[in-house]
Amino acid sequence: MSRHLIAALAAVALSGYAVADAFDPTRPPAGYYQARPGDPAAQPQSVVTSVVLHPDRAYALVGGRVVKVGDVLDEGRVIKIDQNGIWLKTSHGIEQIKLLPGVSKRPASAQKSKLRAQ
Repeated sequence: MSRHLIAALAAVALSGYAVADAFDPTRPPAGYYQARPGDPAAQPQSVVTSVVLHPDRAYALVGGRVVKVGDVLDEGRVIKIDQNGIWLKTSHGIEQIKLLPGVSKRPASAQKSKLRAQ
């Protein structure tokens, strides 16, 4: 009898049926990744993912496309590429698309003095 019970439990465990409906607490709710019409997040935005700087030329990777100064991107023309991102001249004026929008630069010496003070 115990052999039959072990065999039945092994068959259920190996079939994947037992884990198919398992709850994953780290999974986002249903529809989380679906874009909703009209949401600003649903609109395509240019994202600078990399910048390559040389003394005589500069390139940036924007939305999977390599651009250089003078190229047309979205509704503007690339006028400058620097270590912070790219600069576009549009009908609304000059706009910057930052390489790392959530990061602010601080001098390293200020950071070291904070660490020594602690």
